[in-house]
Amino acid sequence: MKKFSLLLALAITSFVPMSAQKTVIAKDNSSVKKQIERDSVLDVYDQMPQFKGGDVALMDFIRTSISYPKDAAEQGLQGRVVLRFIIEKDGTISNCEILKSASLSLDTEALRVVNSMPQWIPGKHKGKVVRVRYVLPVTFRLQ
Repeated sequence: MKKFSLLLALAITSFVPMSAQKTVIAKDNSSVKKQIERDSVLDVYDQMPQFKGGDVALMDFIRTSISYPKDAAEQGLQGRVVLRFIIEKDGTISNCEILKSASLSLDTEALRVVNSMPQWIPGKHKGKVVRVRYVLPVTFRLQ
């Protein structure tokens, strides 16, 4: 079988938190407070969620958890899968979806690994724990 490497586009600038379900343009703090109370995914927050151990630990987790799908390797399939998910108030991952597909088998493997992640340290806004949408690119490359 061909050697492969998994390139993780996990530089700090690659992590892109995104708001999701509701956008509130707040003229005052009461609007933001109401949005937090509704469990919406925020556009504005003070502290990003973080994988326990930081970005290096996240890269290590993905690198050790991913197994290049055999059919993809045999077919020479490579590509970048971009996933979007929500980091919940308790640090769990939910609503994981594919934003950019590489192939069915690579997408499935990337989804499996993200859904198996341990709890994160959740994001905060004004001292309260909030839900945050997060984007994570994972690149599969055969060598």
